[in-house]
Amino acid sequence: MVRVVADAGKWTKLGLGALVLAAAMPVVSAYATSDDPTAKLTAEEVVKGRALFNDWSCGACHTLTDGGGTGHVGPSLDGNTKLDHPFVVDRLTNGQGAMPSFGGQMTDEEISLLAKYVVQAKK
Repeated sequence: MVRVVADAGKWTKLGLGALVLAAAMPVVSAYATSDDPTAKLTAEEVVKGRALFNDWSCGACHTLTDGGGTGHVGPSLDGNTKLDHPFVVDRLTNGQGAMPSFGGQMTDEEISLLAKYVVQAKK
């Protein structure tokens, strides 16, 4: 009988651990959404990001193989280790030098998605 009680305690602890883990899962997955600039884009988001890249003619100035960009006016985006989400959002929003500003022309959501796409596709 003691063995049954000891086993019951073990199973209770395992059950509590599983319950805590299950309760934490929605919290963890809530942070791994497309709102997270470091989260990997879904296939649908990649398609939308690529469409933005092409619709706004980014490839006319920038090289980005995934987007079909072959331009040489601006820096190549492929393999550019300096590009991160905040940097790309800033350049898209405010421009700099020959890079035009798209703030006010594109929504904040479009700018963020395009930035995420560029950062993910440049690898």
